[in-house]
Amino acid sequence: MEKVFEAVGLDFPCMDCLIRLPHMPGSNESMRVLETSWQSGGKTATAVAALGRLGVRTALLGSVCGDAWGRFCRSDLAYNGVDASRVRLAGGRTGLNLVLSDQASMGRSILYSGSEREPYCLEETDREWIRRARILLLCHWGDTQLEAAKTAREAGTLVLYDGDGYGERVQELLPYIDVFIGSEFFYRERFGHRGNDLEEIRSACQALREEGPRIVGFTFGGEGSAALDETGFYSVRPPKVAVMDTVGAGDAYHGAFAYGLLQGWPLPGTLEFAGTLASMKCRYIGGRAGLPTLEMVQEFLASGESGEGDIPQRLEHYSRLWEE
Repeated sequence: MEKVFEAVGLDFPCMDCLIRLPHMPGSNESMRVLETSWQSGGKTATAVAALGRLGVRTALLGSVCGDAWGRFCRSDLAYNGVDASRVRLAGGRTGLNLVLSDQASMGRSILYSGSEREPYCLEETDREWIRRARILLLCHWGDTQLEAAKTAREAGTLVLYDGDGYGERVQELLPYIDVFIGSEFFYRERFGHRGNDLEEIRSACQALREEGPRIVGFTFGGEGSAALDETGFYSVRPPKVAVMDTVGAGDAYHGAFAYGLLQGWPLPGTLEFAGTLASMKCRYIGGRAGLPTLEMVQEFLASGESGEGDIPQRLEHYSRLWEE
């Protein structure tokens, strides 16, 4: 069967209002904002956007609300090289994330409204797109995600799961997941460890690998990432960069990890590439504006530096969006 897309994701994008501050304000404090940006969000949505910027033929399945923010979220996928023709317009209200990042601590705080969206069910065309992709990217858990994973498994489509948060229903998905990459938050809640002992991480990866996935790994922010497959256990620290905003770094990491899988790279090379791309994204505000191209990542890996490409134009695009 011909593979129409190299990667297909399933997600329900939201809207990010990003505000960069000198420091987190105290009670009754007024402060001048350093930078603002309006960007589309969503874990898998941003992962496939990262793939789009790398030149991969990719698409997103799911839905957005028919309000102005929802329509922007759908058009923003195309802006980042993603086919969004199967992202349906649904009734409801798009969720808004107010993301505050401060220069003093390099930390972030996220206030979110949640979304109100009509229920979503896979249609036969969605299932056919999954069957005809090389990789399916998933996040969260639920009946729709489980159906998508089962469809992929039956067709031989690789399933990459973003385990950002822990929940009991993840156990239902594990037998249908080929590659599980969890966050430090999942790791600490599921295993009760801090993530600073490589032997403990190796044991955790092995425990999850015995439940289904062929590759199991975890990300630990600036401390790097580690993963286990049939060839062994590997850990990689990310390169040092001037961090502005870590929003979307994990999502970008998953997109870059999918890229390594598509290239057939050994696990250590995939870890290095994913960690480098995610770090490069952190040099700019938001999850989408600073996603690097393949040429930029290759240049950085070769020399430790890279040009900005069209990122200044993207930053301008996202900062002026609501004035147009």
